[in-house]
Amino acid sequence: MTEANIVTALRKEISAITDTLEKQRKAYIAWLLVGITLVSFFMTFLLLYINPQGINLRYTVMFGALFPSAIIYLLLGRVWLTKGERNLINGLCRVSGLNYRDDGCFAVSAADKHNILPPHNKSRLDTGLQGSHKGVSFAIQETILTELRQDKQHKKREKEYLRFWGLVVRLQLGGRVHGHTVVMPGAVRKVFFKNTFSEYQKVKIPDDKFNKRYDVISTDKIDAKMIINSSFKEQFMATGRGLRSYWSEASFKENEIFLAFQRFRPLIKITPLWKPVTEKNLRKITEELESITKIIDVLKSNRQIGI
Repeated sequence: MTEANIVTALRKEISAITDTLEKQRKAYIAWLLVGITLVSFFMTFLLLYINPQGINLRYTVMFGALFPSAIIYLLLGRVWLTKGERNLINGLCRVSGLNYRDDGCFAVSAADKHNILPPHNKSRLDTGLQGSHKGVSFAIQETILTELRQDKQHKKREKEYLRFWGLVVRLQLGGRVHGHTVVMPGAVRKVFFKNTFSEYQKVKIPDDKFNKRYDVISTDKIDAKMIINSSFKEQFMATGRGLRSYWSEASFKENEIFLAFQRFRPLIKITPLWKPVTEKNLRKITEELESITKIIDVLKSNRQIGI
């Protein structure tokens, strides 16, 4: 498999991955039915044996069948969400050539110098994918950032505020960019980064639609204008839409590019036990990964970046 075929390979194998996962889900359903039947018979027999005349039939059914069945379903459903998701990830990685790490591909601190992640004092890393697309090494990291603050109503307690739940993409450059250029929504900058970029210059981009949504700030205006060209602007916004993000950010500094997409949902998630696994679910994941590879293509075509 060539590096350029990540998305192509996934599209070809969607049906096979779906069929495998659906067979596994049905096997869990079969075990669920067997477990419910055995436990229900055992509990009902036990209740009748303990007190054959003093137990009402309604309570016998309730305590002997319904409650145990609900507990078994919840337990098996949780196992399926864990095991099924891992099998889904393994299937995606097997056909695409991506590498998966459940503890993350890079530390949150790796993005500190880029200053595009909201202030936080607690972090959690989930799905991490690493790969190469057309010779460009990249890592996609699902990141959850929260801030613990003293509760105003209960001074002895701390309250946790969600600041970021989305994807952070890290790209390695072949060379180094001049200065530091950042793209982020103006509203996000005012809320989280009011004083962070006080010494940076605001770069005027010849695109009214883009300027209304995003601020471009840099320590090198000439370099910033060459980086934020028309192709990047269009694909940057398209990638945000493709990932269904609430906001998107980008940072170009030294030999790295960091992209951040606030989503408030995971990248990869298996359907619940009661819901069939369909190709539609996998197509969404494939389309989101394609959105990321497309912006890599645009960045690669820009000679100023040297990716």
